[in-house]
Amino acid sequence: MSTEKDKWINEVFSSLDGIQPAQPDEKLFSKIENQLFNEGAKVIPLYWIRAAVAAAVLVLSVNIYGVYEYAQGLSSPTEQASQQSSYELISSYNLYE
Repeated sequence: MSTEKDKWINEVFSSLDGIQPAQPDEKLFSKIENQLFNEGAKVIPLYWIRAAVAAAVLVLSVNIYGVYEYAQGLSSPTEQASQQSSYELISSYNLYE
């Protein structure tokens, strides 16, 4: 079995004997260099930086407020239980007793 596999591999490699490697355009390297070095550094305008900082502060503030409100809700479970019981319509789900 390995001899058939080796024979197939040798046939595939031998079929590649007449292939010539690809030749790039002679001016390609100089074109790439010109494009790399001629473009100046892109500067981010200050108003975009300010907008990003303002958005980050807003998101952080909302998250802190949410955590604070969540912590306040956990601190008084008896108050929540009394509010929940006043909103219940049925005290027992045994309807036919």
